Amino acid sequence: PRAMQTDVIDLEHFTTCFRDAMDSTDTAEQILPKVQKHIDMHKGGKVPEVKTETPAAQSGPPGPPPPPSDEAIALVKEFEKELVEFHTATGGRVSQIHTAFNIVAQANQRPRIPPQAMGALLELTKENLAKNPVVVSEGQVMKAFQKMVKPEDSRDNFTEKVMQHIDEFTKRAEHQRKEIEIIKPALTELHQACGGAAKSLFEFFMDLVPEDQRPNFSLEQWNGLVMKVHPKSEEIQLEQFILSFQDTMDEADDANKILPVLQKHIERLKSSSAAGDEEKGAEETKESEDAPEAANEQTE
Repeated sequence: PRAMQTDVIDLEHFTTCFRDAMDSTDTAEQILPKVQKHIDMHKGGKVPEVKTETPAAQSGPPGPPPPPSDEAIALVKEFEKELVEFHTATGGRVSQIHTAFNIVAQANQRPRIPPQAMGALLELTKENLAKNPVVVSEGQVMKAFQKMVKPEDSRDNFTEKVMQHIDEFTKRAEHQRKEIEIIKPALTELHQACGGAAKSLFEFFMDLVPEDQRPNFSLEQWNGLVMKVHPKSEEIQLEQFILSFQDTMDEADDANKILPVLQKHIERLKSSSAAGDEEKGAEETKESEDAPEAANEQTE
């Protein structure tokens, strides 16, 4: 049989299929720069126009979504204080904001929001995407929430559907920011002691995980799910390690609990390094002592 030729793909079908193709290592920060590149290619006329006689093509591509209504803007304005606190707590990081929006979606029995849809909600710009990590302004966050408002929403049901989950996320993010500032020097020292080796950082992290959960979590899973890097990565950049560790913390995690474990692993790595240096020094000394003897033997 002959395959059916398709020139135009419905937006919802494309979005759904793309979402289903994603795995745990796919993040908005990885995908959005590539999406923007191809948007620019199309806008720049580098991609030939597809001509087709289907009704969908005749009607033209969908335009930008309508701007939020005055009612939506007014409703979100009532939560301005809470949303400013949310933006501050997350540092405006898209990865954190995306996580929060997915929590809201799942709490309302809605599917997770694909990265490209999150980018559209936040109206990401080239300037945003040029930053690492990708961050957005308070204004972009406000607009994203305005787009979430339904015509039938009131203050009470928007609080129940959206804001109660955002407030909980803000509290957790504020706790994370406070505690990470305390432990960041020790995390940096650990990273330096192991040269950013994923295996050593994983061993430290697993020391914080309840013992009964450890056998079910591999290094590759940790790389992909927690560190947001390729599962086979052998080294992790310092900033990626600190931000990813920060994002895993809950309100039960604090410096008093984490620092002793950190110190134990730092000391272990330093001891191992010192022992290696001593062994190397001994070998070099032996070689230098053996050199004259070998020379004498050759002379004789």
